[in-house]
Order: sequence, then structure tokens, then C-alpha cells
Amino acid sequence: MSQVVLSPRSWRGRVAIPSSKSVAHRQLLCAALAGMPLDGVRLQGPASQDLTATRNALEILRSPQGECPVLDCGESGSTLRFLLPVAAALGGEWRFQGRGRLPQRPLEPLLGELRSHGVDIQGEHLPLRLKGKLAGGAFSLPGNVSSQYVTGLLLALPLAGGGAVRLTSPLESQDYVALTLQAMAQFGVEVQREEEGFAVPPGCAYRPVENLPVVEGDWSAAAFPMVAAALDARNPQGLLLENLSSRSLQGDRRIVEILQAFGAQVEFLPQGLQVRPAPLHALPEIDVRPIPDMVPALSVVAALAEGTTRFVHGERLRLKESDRLEASRDLVVSLGGKAELQGDVLQVTGAKTLRGGVVDGRNDHRIVMAAAAAAVAVQGKVTIGDAQAVAKSWPAFWQAYSLATGEEVSL
Repeated sequence: MSQVVLSPRSWRGRVAIPSSKSVAHRQLLCAALAGMPLDGVRLQGPASQDLTATRNALEILRSPQGECPVLDCGESGSTLRFLLPVAAALGGEWRFQGRGRLPQRPLEPLLGELRSHGVDIQGEHLPLRLKGKLAGGAFSLPGNVSSQYVTGLLLALPLAGGGAVRLTSPLESQDYVALTLQAMAQFGVEVQREEEGFAVPPGCAYRPVENLPVVEGDWSAAAFPMVAAALDARNPQGLLLENLSSRSLQGDRRIVEILQAFGAQVEFLPQGLQVRPAPLHALPEIDVRPIPDMVPALSVVAALAEGTTRFVHGERLRLKESDRLEASRDLVVSLGGKAELQGDVLQVTGAKTLRGGVVDGRNDHRIVMAAAAAAVAVQGKVTIGDAQAVAKSWPAFWQAYSLATGEEVSL
């Protein structure tokens, strides 16, 4: 595993944010189901490991070889949870496999719903074997589990003759489902919102789209250079981020409002999003249920904001590429800050500066990038392990870091 050693350097000029992983996953699936070439989905920057896993699996789904083709999901939860219902709706026999912590991540109640609609599934975690064809109809899910289950079923329902996803409790990750509805509508499938969930009418079908626009920038990725700029008192001009949409449906666009609430100067200009530093003050409480991917970056902000910030409702962060609650706490502590866990609540008390130190990247792309953002505001150096993990979502992150800081990074 690779590591990098970073000095406290300012991020200056412009940073081009790569295409949204969440949007691109959905567009790739819809394009494949519409019979389009997958290169019709145009990305800004190289494809991440997660998107490559989805693309490769879709190619196999469309041109299966052998009696029971293998769909390798890599370490991508989106790839697995989206493709399970889609493969079942296409029918036949499929094997699913993955790596890292993906075989440990939960798949219920999705597997139970697939089984109750005619799919034979061997296994409860990866590796899995599916056989049969998904029947349409009514599916039932609680709203406080992964929105990826809802997305997977909605994507599959046009292939299964239509049906509905009924929610037995309020949907927590509404923004991610909104991205799914947006992508499906783009490809000709209008999902109907109902009081208890969503319905896909019988007869709906995916249609090819000519000249898709380039996939918008990724607000989850943008958080890290945004945080670096917000923390850097040495660079009052700040940093300009390109490719971001102020009208995006991505839930992580809330990083703008949250950084502003901390005290940073964040504004949209004609040429991009400008982030400038300012004195930072803690926020009493941040509910992270809608924005779980933001916690590593925001924990760094809290570590340098006056006062104590509590990140609440973080239980689902324990089921990511790492236990992100523990990893975010350890990131802050490793750099000389103060953070503690109280059950599923992360509490961070700010300091005027951080000393630097050694960060265990835990093979988690977001922990690695958060540590790189923190390096701008430390007294010493920051050594980050598992630096190669950024390839999961932003393969060109270290190139972008080098261009912005002037510090050459090689893995």
C-alpha cells in the first residue's frame, strides 16, 4: 500500500472537479438498458474504480458469456445494489462477487424482496448466485435503509413489467433517489411519486438519448478542495472550483451551506465556485443522515473551528469502505485534534492549529482526501497511508493536488 507525505501548502488557482459518481452510475445503467453505447455517457476526467466496475459489469450483462456469468462489483456498493435487481429483472443465472469490505456490507431487506418476487438467491452476502426472473408488483422497504435498494428496484421495474416501491417509514436519503428519478426520466421512464413511495407504470421502457451532456461535477469530491481553501488563512484569494452545478440534485451540494454556516466565504461566480477562508466557528449539531459522505471532510473543519461540533445520526457511516465514524475520529486525533465518539455521535472540539502526524487511510478514499485537505492547516507534515484509495472516486486527485499546491506527489 502506498503512502504520501504532505507539507502545509496552499491550494491556489483552479481545480476541475470530476464528474459525479452518483449521476454517472445511474446514467450508465439507463444507457445500457436503453441499448446505447456506454461511451455515450461522457465524463469529466478519468473513470473511477467504482464507475469502471459498473461499466464492466454492464458489458457482461448485455453480452453474457457462459452458463453463469460473473459480475465483479469491485468495492462499489452502488454497483452491487443497483445491479442485483437489474440482473434479476433481465432473468437467467448470475454470480456476483466483490472485494474489500463490500462482502461485509448488508444486503437485506433487498435480498428478501427479490426472493419474494421469484428470484432464487444463494447466499446472504457476497459471493452471491442469482437464478430466475424478477416479477413486477409491489415491493416494500423501510425508508431508513440504504437508498441504493430503492434505486436498484426502480431501475429494474421497467424490465419487470412495472410495479411500485412502498416505503414503510420516511425516506432518509431523498436526494439520491431524486438523482435516480432524474436519470430515468432522461431516458424516457417517468416514475410516479406516491404518498407511500414510487410507482413505475406498466409499459415503460428505456429509450436511447442522443448527445447526452457531460456528467456534472461531483459535490462529494468537491468537498475536499473546498475544505482546504476554507482552512487556509495564508491564501485569502481562496480557490476556484470548476464543473459544479448550483442547481444540482446531489445532496452533498449542502457543503456550500454548511461551510458558510461555519463561517467560510463560499459563493458562485460566473467562472465557478469560489471558496475563501475566514474565522471558523463550530456548529452545535449537524445531522449527517442526508450527507454521510461529508463527515470526513467536515470533521477536519470542526477540528479547526472555535467550539464543539456534534455530528449526529452517524450509524450508517459504520458500514462504508471503513467504519467512517471511527476513521474520522482517528483522523482528527492523529493530527493532534480533539474528537470522541459517543455511540453513533462524533464530537469534535476545535483548536487553533493541528500539529500534523500519521493518518491511517484505512483504504477509504474519503479519509485519505480529508487528510490531504487537513494538511493545508497543520504545523508539521502529514503522512497518509493507503493513498492509492483515491482511485475509487477521484483517480486524478493527486494530480489535482500537485497542480494546486505545487507539491509533487507520486505513488
